[in-house]
Amino acid sequence: MTFVLQHGHGKSDKIEFVAENTRVSSVVLSPTDENPENLGRTAKKIKESGIRPLIDPQTYLYTEGVNLFGRLHNEHGIDFRPIRWSQSPRDVESVIAAVTRMNDAAGVGDIIAPSILQPSFEDIWTPIGIQYARAAAEAWPGRRVYASVVFDEMAFAGWEQINNWMDEITTIDVTGFYLLTNHRASIPYPATMWDVDRLTNVLRMIYTLTEINDYQLIWGYSDLEGLLGVAAGATGVATGWYNSLRRFSTNKWQPQSGGAQPIPRRFVTALLSPLRLDGEISAFPRDLAGFSPLNSTADALFYDDIDDSETWRRPLAQKHHLISIGELTNRLVDMPNPAARLDALGSWLDNSIELFEALEKRYLVFEPSYINKLRILVAALQRFRTAEGI
Repeated sequence: MTFVLQHGHGKSDKIEFVAENTRVSSVVLSPTDENPENLGRTAKKIKESGIRPLIDPQTYLYTEGVNLFGRLHNEHGIDFRPIRWSQSPRDVESVIAAVTRMNDAAGVGDIIAPSILQPSFEDIWTPIGIQYARAAAEAWPGRRVYASVVFDEMAFAGWEQINNWMDEITTIDVTGFYLLTNHRASIPYPATMWDVDRLTNVLRMIYTLTEINDYQLIWGYSDLEGLLGVAAGATGVATGWYNSLRRFSTNKWQPQSGGAQPIPRRFVTALLSPLRLDGEISAFPRDLAGFSPLNSTADALFYDDIDDSETWRRPLAQKHHLISIGELTNRLVDMPNPAARLDALGSWLDNSIELFEALEKRYLVFEPSYINKLRILVAALQRFRTAEGI
């Protein structure tokens, strides 16, 4: 189980810096954001650092009804016409062949298979999603293959449908799965995002595929929720430097105009939350028993700038966030079993909520989304443990 970086534009030295300061196993590259020559150079540099490159083929953008496109997909040879639920086996094979050429051109050995965006686990799209996974496994018998599993968040409402889908998908001989959970709503960061029951079912699916069926699973764009995925058995959880790389939404590929710069924030490990520098972190009472807002490896790395809104610019905040999430991920990874990971994560969440409540008694005002999100994560963790008897 490992920490994964989700790649996008504007990478600068972020990958190298983060990898020097916390364990990173893989980087999931984006063909939207670099042309073939640059993507190949990035993959080569990553491999030389002892990190595995993977490429998300992003074919889900061409699902009929979504109809988006990747900015540089045409240069990679993966700019497809709309993919329909009735697509023929020959069309599926042509998509897989194009993804093979893209990976080979970049020198990437392990392959994330193409797939479509599915609104549910039990509709007309389900057979074509499974067909992509099966065809990919047959096309690349000598390579490690991760079947893309890309579902709308709403699809996770019913466990029976998910379980029926897993009965079929686990008959396919792949190394594992690349899971993306699509959030269509535009929710400001930091977003609460999840209904408790749906998040519980995501965790149950991760646990069933990994701990029970012995597949690997990378949960892309998962950020803080990825910690729950690791506790449940995910072998890789990913986040990135921009907010759009921390929560998966096809809205990321829609044209954007205008918009304000993000508010300067810092991830506070003791609160498991990205707080504003001005008005939140700046108001911390330093005498609160047992609490220090500076208590992580990332804090030590950026100590000179960490409370200064004048020097705390976006590149520093991005690196700090990535190292913070990576440190927490790797602490969980080093624990021996799901029960130990769940116990530890449950304790972290409970302590963070208690600290927020203690700070609120000091009449400090925080965005309600912080504590609301933590309570959702606690409830999902508890329901998951009850459902699976852990």
